[in-house]
Amino acid sequence: MIVNGGKLTNGCGDFWQGVVVYGGNSDFDVKFMNNAVIENTAVAAVSMFAPESIPIIWGYGNGILHAENTTFNNVRRIVELMSWTPLPNSSYIRNCTQNGGRWSITNWNCQGVEVKDCIFNNITDHCIVSASGSFLIESNTFNSGMNDILFNNASAGIASIIKGNTFKGSNVGYNSRGTTFAQNIIVNNRFQTSWLDVLNDGHNNFDLLRNEITGLFGAASFANGLGVADVDFNQFNTNLMALTVIDQNPDFNFFENCFNSSYSDVFVNGTVSGIIFPDSLDQQIIALLMMAPPLQVFHQLLVLLILFIILSHQEQM
Repeated sequence: MIVNGGKLTNGCGDFWQGVVVYGGNSDFDVKFMNNAVIENTAVAAVSMFAPESIPIIWGYGNGILHAENTTFNNVRRIVELMSWTPLPNSSYIRNCTQNGGRWSITNWNCQGVEVKDCIFNNITDHCIVSASGSFLIESNTFNSGMNDILFNNASAGIASIIKGNTFKGSNVGYNSRGTTFAQNIIVNNRFQTSWLDVLNDGHNNFDLLRNEITGLFGAASFANGLGVADVDFNQFNTNLMALTVIDQNPDFNFFENCFNSSYSDVFVNGTVSGIIFPDSLDQQIIALLMMAPPLQVFHQLLVLLILFIILSHQEQM
């Protein structure tokens, strides 16, 4: 199916039921292009769930959508992508605009879906939702009521790349609830949400790199477990609390970040990686105390006091 510069809308009543795709084509199943307009759907504008009963439905899915230079007005969601097992999928949504809707793009098991140069306006719940899928999400602008990106991953082991986006949601920008076996890359984004910019809750592997983070609460990691978490070279500005780490996060690393918060630059209540040593002595003391079990704090204070005296003496010489 190809919509080339045309419009799909309701002929009678308030809504219509969208396009349903069985899948099976190697190039694409549905293509929207050249300023096409899709509007007023009660469900997804494009659904990859074939209208068949079990077990017949198991033979379908993993359909491919190519949407470019298209406007989606008042659709419940743009597309619900689905595969019964994790499979590569060449779907893309490029340079599109969505005005209103509950969701934008939802993805079950489809790997490598591209979302690029899109604008998502007035999405009541979540813009992009993934359950075991993976994405390239690049240069988009998000405006959601709940989560700009929500990953509920029992991951297939393929990383998502989130780069160069602007997050303007009213609640959470990037929300990942684990589990991810590959390390998601979150790089060069501008986070401007009204509440919490980046949340990794549960076992997650992620690299938060060179982002501008300005939400009331900057980035938080809760009970990351054995997940590898790197928070590097970010600019935290105008936060109440910039970086928050709660519970057991033994491989949580953060270095070379710049903080400008009003209450707390780094708050740790639990464990983090032992490889956190800023350049200044006072920051080293704070880092050591954050990692120490309570019974060792007095001993480390004594050692650090001796170290401080030695360093002060060397400076005088």
